[in-house]
Amino acid sequence: MEALAKQKAQRIVKPKGWTQPEEKQFQTWYKDWAIKAGIDINPDNPLHKYDYRAAYRAGVKPEINPEDGRYHWPSEFKAPDHPNRFVNGIDTITGTPVSESPQPEGKKSQKADYVEGLFQKVTGFGAAKASPLGLWDLAKELVSPEGAKRVPLLAAPLKD
Repeated sequence: MEALAKQKAQRIVKPKGWTQPEEKQFQTWYKDWAIKAGIDINPDNPLHKYDYRAAYRAGVKPEINPEDGRYHWPSEFKAPDHPNRFVNGIDTITGTPVSESPQPEGKKSQKADYVEGLFQKVTGFGAAKASPLGLWDLAKELVSPEGAKRVPLLAAPLKD
């Protein structure tokens, strides 16, 4: 819970040169899309892990994914710790493949480092593998494409 409190305390970062009229237009634009897409109407909810202002300024909008019938926003505006940053071995922000080849003893892959860091940030456990109730295994499962499909909670709209 402490990690969530820290996330909520994060400062809202607006693009350089962002004006008050632009913010007003953005808020209207975002609210319309949030309602249509079934997501939290607060664009600054830290659980979004997405820069909607940058997306607005770039003139992009979400598109319906034919695989799940839901709106998806362009990946280029995802935060580095977005839960769907890595999909099918691809870093969706950069478009580059993520190596999952066997690593030397004691060295983890980039994706493993990401998952462990995200787990520690969310749960507050310093040693992920020592967490109670098998939470580390659950965390790894939830970030896999198969796990995301099996756990409908991940697709639920965010609410305060």
